[in-house]
Amino acid sequence: MVHAWRSLMDEFKINPSSEESFDFDAIGFKTDFINAFNSVQRNIFLQECAQKFPQIYKWVYFCYSQHSLLFFGDYTISSEAGVQQGDPLGPFLFCLVLQKLVLKISVEVPNLR
Repeated sequence: MVHAWRSLMDEFKINPSSEESFDFDAIGFKTDFINAFNSVQRNIFLQECAQKFPQIYKWVYFCYSQHSLLFFGDYTISSEAGVQQGDPLGPFLFCLVLQKLVLKISVEVPNLR
């Protein structure tokens, strides 16, 4: 991530050690979504899907409205949050929640670009 940020700074000729390079407001933001796919609340992406993509909502509801059981040897684990690993819709559903977060940040901090 650091190397990507440095490349971006070089591309736009931004030198943090030079005062003249900051003719504009700039900020970098990096966050680490620890286990984010497994932590996202299902009711949020179900609600967002129903509002924005009603065409696929019934399928998503069928897949995620009930807890699913995961089996590991003699153990059974109830999967109650997040999207399922390997689900082709998983990244899309995660992005629905992420988009809601981005919109909330833009409302709360309107001058953030």
